[in-house]
Amino acid sequence: MNDEPSTASSSSLPQPTSDPAAQDQPPPRLHIPETSPEHSVTSAVTSLVNHEDMEGLKKGQMFLSEKLSKTTDRLREFNQFSCSTLQVQQWKFEQHIKVLVDLNKDLMAISALARGLRQKVESQYPEAASRATEELRATWPPDDDD
Repeated sequence: MNDEPSTASSSSLPQPTSDPAAQDQPPPRLHIPETSPEHSVTSAVTSLVNHEDMEGLKKGQMFLSEKLSKTTDRLREFNQFSCSTLQVQQWKFEQHIKVLVDLNKDLMAISALARGLRQKVESQYPEAASRATEELRATWPPDDDD
């Protein structure tokens, strides 16, 4: 018994090549003799193909491919614009936060100073301080916390 494939059947099959330039090319078409049953089947199938429909499908696919490419480019441009805008706005936001933190520190220092002055006045002039506090409370709007 011979385990090797016969040379007659393997001669019609494409043989792999080790040449890298040949690998970039499509494989060669198989030659089917016109008298073979395979040829009659392929002829029958190709006769069923409507070439006008195939051209229409091809044009439709090309149109959609171009449209998809343009949409992809637009989305890429929009993403780049959004990224740059986000960076600018983030920098501005950080600057505003720094201003608010500094303002908070200043207000805390002023409140501490005012509290210290009030305590000093209350300790030196308790009667005048209590009268002034009552007069101010009468002019203040009522608290909503009650």
